Parts: sequence; structure tokens; C-alpha cells
Amino acid sequence: MVLAMTIFSCKKEDKQFAISGNIENFKGAKVFLQLPTIAKNFKVDIDSLGAFKYQMDQKEAVYGRLIINKLSVPVYVKNNTDVKLKINLESLAKADYSSIKVSGENILETKMMLDFYTKQDYPQTQPSMVLSPDDFVKRLRKAQKHNLEIIDNFVKENSSIDKEFAQNFKYQFQITLAAAFLYYPQYHSMMVPSDKTPIPADFNFFAKELPLNDLNVYNNVYRYKTYEVSIWNLKIMSEVTNPQVDIDKFAIEYLEKLKSYNLKEQINNDVANNYMSQFFPAFAPETQQKVKELYKTIQTNPNYLKNIK
Repeated sequence: MVLAMTIFSCKKEDKQFAISGNIENFKGAKVFLQLPTIAKNFKVDIDSLGAFKYQMDQKEAVYGRLIINKLSVPVYVKNNTDVKLKINLESLAKADYSSIKVSGENILETKMMLDFYTKQDYPQTQPSMVLSPDDFVKRLRKAQKHNLEIIDNFVKENSSIDKEFAQNFKYQFQITLAAAFLYYPQYHSMMVPSDKTPIPADFNFFAKELPLNDLNVYNNVYRYKTYEVSIWNLKIMSEVTNPQVDIDKFAIEYLEKLKSYNLKEQINNDVANNYMSQFFPAFAPETQQKVKELYKTIQTNPNYLKNIK
């Protein structure tokens, strides 16, 4: 009994997450701490000299962004983490992340993200979209390899880092590249109409390499929900009747195909809701009624069901 009480009394209590620092050349900037994967924003007070401080309780590690006007600094947010930043706003406006000075406790993850943004290779949109399909794939594969090496090298040099967070951050930057594949066919045909090269079925290599139907990744990686819903939508669209040929047939086939994938409930709900908001208004009244009835057999989110009523 005495031993148990001693152990209990010695148990270390969590300290709230804290972020503080100074912003040079802030010129009346508005500052927020944004936690996008859990849809939360917190106003951070800043004084006339550019000093700021904020703390909060956050038991699970999440990706955060310190928003300064329209600029942002990536931050690892979790209890027992104390991040101190020194930011020059003029340098940040030039995307000079190497100019940001970081100190404090449990800051490896924040340092990893700043190191990544300092060294990353992100292809510019216009030059990439005029490349042939083969060259486009090579360019994005090169960027992917370079960027993965940045994170892998940092993790190797800092073995105590939160490895799950580091892995999720790998997914985060890759979906930014992966999104380019979704836009390429349309933009390339507009910018290079003379190029009639067919796009291979396995063109988007990210579709095979990034996880799908994984709730941990879906909920904890910034922008992953938008990406994955788009992937499922495109997959279904490629397997059902073209809506321009027979919109009534398409309306029913889409939801039936979605149901056949047996996705995790939350992901299934989000894809179904995306379908309803995107296509439903274009259906004829009798088709809308059929879709509503089928939708009820697929959708379990009461808020989405209420909206369609």
C-alpha cells in the first residue's frame, strides 16, 4: 500500500503545451495557432514589441501551424512540449524557414518540419504541367525521393523523435505532390493541346503507394481527407456510366459502386456526402428521389442525412 502510494505520488504530471517567442517586423500582425486535423483555431495575443505566448492542453500529438497573417510556421503540438520561436516576418515572407530560430523542450518534430521546408523540392505548377506524361512522372518521382530523404536523414540523426508523427508528415507532403496528378490531365491538355500522348492507367504512382481506408492516416494527416475522398470519387467515376451519357444510370451506379468498396464508415460517409453535394442538384426530380432512398442505405452520419432531407 505504501509502495503504491509512493509510486502514485511520484508520477509525473503532464505540462500543458506551450508556444512563445518573438516576431520581428510583425507590423500589427494577427497571430493564431491552428490545429487543422482537429479543426481548432486559437487566437494568440502579441504585444507591441512582437512577443507572444500561448499554452493549452493537448494530450495527443497533432500537426499545428502558427499563422501570422497569411504566413505559417509548422509546429508539433503536444503536452510536455515547450516551443520557443524567433521569427523574422520579412524572411518568412520569402519562405526562408532557415531563418527561424527554435529552442525549448521536445522540439525535434518542429525542427524536422522546418528542416524539411528549408530543403524541400516542390515542382512549380506551370513548368510541370507542360511536361509529357513520362517526364511528369519522372519529375515528381525525383521530388518524392528527395523529400523523403530529408525526413529520413533527420529521423536517423534524432532517434528520440516521435516516429509516428514523422511518418504522418511524410504522407502529408506526398499528398501535396499526389494532388498534381489529379490536375495534370486537364491542365496539360489545355497548355499543350498538340500532345495527344495517352495517359497510362497506372500514371498516378501515389495512388498505389499512399494508404487508403486507414482511419489513423485519414484523420491525423493534414489535408488527407480531401485527397482520399477525391481518389475514391475518381475511382468510382472511372467504373460507372458516364453522366453525360446517362445521368440517371450514373446516379444509381455511383452509390452502388461506393457501397461495394466496404470502406470504413467515416470515409464511406464523407465520399457519399461529397457525391450528394457535387452531383445531386443536376439530377431530374424523379432521379433525386431514387438517389435519396439509396443514399439512406449507404449513409450513417445523421448530420449528412438531415442535410439531404
